[in-house]
Amino acid sequence: ARCTIAWPTAPAVGTDSIEMRTSCPSVSNEYLFVDVIYGDPNLRVTPSRSTMQIHGKVIDIVRNGLGFTTLAVEANRITLL
Repeated sequence: ARCTIAWPTAPAVGTDSIEMRTSCPSVSNEYLFVDVIYGDPNLRVTPSRSTMQIHGKVIDIVRNGLGFTTLAVEANRITLL
């Protein structure tokens, strides 16, 4: 899907991965956000360069106490647009 980072909530950079909360217009409206985990903590995302094409697999569907649903995706490839 084509997604954009939901600033300022993301990205969170770890020692071996980066986690990003994103908004993906092509994903069903049922999901408020898509949380992406990618195994490259050096991915060069910035507020001006935060839209990307994400390829990966859904690893979980997360529901919070207010009823919002978020997809958790493990990305195997990300192309910054």
